[in-house]
Amino acid sequence: MLPKAGFPELSDDEVAAAVRYMLSTVNLSADLPATAAASEGSPAPSTSAPVDDITLALSVADALVSAKIGGVKIEARNGRVTLKGMVEDSAALARALKAARATPGVREIENRLVSAEIFEHD
Repeated sequence: MLPKAGFPELSDDEVAAAVRYMLSTVNLSADLPATAAASEGSPAPSTSAPVDDITLALSVADALVSAKIGGVKIEARNGRVTLKGMVEDSAALARALKAARATPGVREIENRLVSAEIFEHD
């Protein structure tokens, strides 16, 4: 796995917050050892908590990977997602926007993606 899940711009505090969030979704305390969690038989995670910025960015990243889009920088702030980078073509750009819009918690998208097609010449 890449350091910081491929998001080198994340601070250590942001990574720690993401880990704490992931642990909380399976009802684990951040200070619990992994072996203790398996023996407790935790109930299903609650989905009522609002989506924080790091989780939203990671969810959009997962959606883009599923849409076979890579190399996009994702920023999230209060439900507003900014997509930056270059994609292969206009079809990839459309897939990226569709995948981001379909991600729960996304309220608005700022598209700063550029299609590599504009740089092609004969």
